[in-house]
Amino acid sequence: MRSSSVAVALTTAALLGLPAVSTAAQAASPPALSSAVPTGTSAATGAAAASQAGDHTVTLVTGDTVRARLEGRDLRVLSAEPGEGRTGITFDVTDRGDQVSVVPSDAASLVRAGRLDPDLFEVGTLIADGYDDARSQSIPVMTTYDKSTTTENADRARAAFGGAAKSRRAFPRLGISALAIGKKDAPGAWRGLTGGSAKPTGLQGGVTKLWLDGRVTAGLDQSVPHIGAPTAWASGYDGTGVKVAVLDSGYDTDHPDLVSKVVASADFTGNANGVEDGNSHGTHTASTVAGTGAASGGQYKGVAPGASLVVGKVLSDENWGYDSWIIDGMNWAVGQQGAKIVSMSIQSGPGYADHPIATAINSLTSEYNALFVVCSGNYGPGTSTISSIGVADKALTVGAVDLTDTVASFSSRGPVGDQGLKPDMTGPGVDITAAVPGGGYGTMSGCSMATPHVAGTAALVKQRHPAWGAQRLKDALMGTAAAAAGSTPYTYGTGRVDAARAVSQSLTANPPSAALSVTSAQPTATQTVTYTNDTASAVSLNLAVSATDAAGTTAAPAGLFTLSASTVTVPANGTAQVTVTLHQVSSAISLFGGVLTATSSGGASVRTSLGGRIQATSTYNTTIRVHYNPGAGNTITLRGDSPLSWTSGQNCVNTAAGLWECGFNLSTGQPFLYKPLINDSIWATGSNYYGVGGGTYDIYPTF
Repeated sequence: MRSSSVAVALTTAALLGLPAVSTAAQAASPPALSSAVPTGTSAATGAAAASQAGDHTVTLVTGDTVRARLEGRDLRVLSAEPGEGRTGITFDVTDRGDQVSVVPSDAASLVRAGRLDPDLFEVGTLIADGYDDARSQSIPVMTTYDKSTTTENADRARAAFGGAAKSRRAFPRLGISALAIGKKDAPGAWRGLTGGSAKPTGLQGGVTKLWLDGRVTAGLDQSVPHIGAPTAWASGYDGTGVKVAVLDSGYDTDHPDLVSKVVASADFTGNANGVEDGNSHGTHTASTVAGTGAASGGQYKGVAPGASLVVGKVLSDENWGYDSWIIDGMNWAVGQQGAKIVSMSIQSGPGYADHPIATAINSLTSEYNALFVVCSGNYGPGTSTISSIGVADKALTVGAVDLTDTVASFSSRGPVGDQGLKPDMTGPGVDITAAVPGGGYGTMSGCSMATPHVAGTAALVKQRHPAWGAQRLKDALMGTAAAAAGSTPYTYGTGRVDAARAVSQSLTANPPSAALSVTSAQPTATQTVTYTNDTASAVSLNLAVSATDAAGTTAAPAGLFTLSASTVTVPANGTAQVTVTLHQVSSAISLFGGVLTATSSGGASVRTSLGGRIQATSTYNTTIRVHYNPGAGNTITLRGDSPLSWTSGQNCVNTAAGLWECGFNLSTGQPFLYKPLINDSIWATGSNYYGVGGGTYDIYPTF
């Protein structure tokens, strides 16, 4: 499980000579290939940071400066100094397992309240993204605000910085503005944004949250037949008449496989060569969607060779792009070009459900009824590693499998948020050969390769059912996915895309996935699943649920999931419903995954992925006493396995010499495990984890 850190003691004003700590996302990268560099490495990863080895000075959005040293993958914070007019500011330096943050004391409460993006203070991310002082004189940010007042509120958001922020892009319908804050002006801009308060409770100018405008990265001959696309072609469905947008690094405008396919293109990066692809990633993904295979005699034909393409260059030739470039391209693709399917082989760092790109996906899907098919991320094999783009509820989030339908080690896994289900499904993403600039072909791996397989299949389904909107397409693709042995919804979603079944079958289920949660106070939770039959004949379905723990290794307890009926008949051109119930059963396991399968004697099959979480409602009043004197200017932290909900985590006092005491209110159905650290990097030795389930716990660490 991923780890959480809870600050337990005091922070320091000047942090000198702290122990070295690991700076990067520890996720595994895709396997190295002889013909291509693996896709999907985050700009904030250790590998990226390591390429900038040496000493760096980083000015934070508050105007404070941090000196840091990168040696290989190790990041050492050398000092943190208050900016002009900010005397008395202290700093909290925290290692959360995959990053090192330096948070000024007047920003900490806003970070905890969700009003400031933590990446604004992630030193490794800022260096890796090129925002250190040697390479950037400004800090690119985005503000989100109430979009109900559109342009007026965008102007207010900019004015909140006291004139110290320059507008870069504005998306008033989405409630997002992209700005640049000059580093020399940062202290004044920060005072304007926070009202000059030492303990601000909110942001000025109607700004609801300030984000770092971070950098995102790019996350056939066997794979296309593997998913059944030729069978769909033989039935007359090759994507003809369907427009698919590909937002990536552009495309080779002279490649024979694409020269007749692109009906509109635009560059959002300021590239001197326009939409030309100087990276190869965009050409590869575009040809996977709809390439003709002309340069290979048809061997490397895309999934939907009859579809037309709209190409937006939102990634530079160096394989990165600002979040605001992506949002601009999304607006253009669906708002101006009318694309109803958008393929985005792009990833950001794991996790924020309110990330501006995720918010934009949900808003644009609702407004334009367009399906965004996105990459889950290449941060596997750890759990809860879905990219912030992939967590969007309305997106169709795609993981990667090989040609044996085994999930790729690099493919990001769920759950997301409060144990939500992602990815939605998988596609072929290992050793995929497709077009690259220069008229030839190259082999790449990543969820970037899986995503266009699913987007192309969506085009085939859209051709057959032109009236189907985003949700119905998503229902069809997920419901017809092929099962894989030992799969769980947190790894595979509903399964691997099956183009042949998706096109031939007109029976769908909604919702295509459901995450349920129960407590001792509410021991059951239900979800109604609606089956829709678009054929002229009634269909009788046999229903069954299978479930395991989240890892897929242990069968779920009997009675965990039940159905209101074991069979149901869906009338011709009609609907029928069944209710799934999750029960609070006795189990040492708290998280489960499963699938509801509906099958007919005529061969129809619909899969609905299920998630089940069993938790207690008791709030444990817990006191943790750490018997250790950390010394002046140092920090004691307790690290624990997630998930965890806590309050009052900062109410910590030094009750006696060598004894720090912190009170927590915990809500968890299982014993919780902690271990103490000092300065967030030195693990205690000679002691095991400590279970926390209410009461008082004494910890005697040895460092």
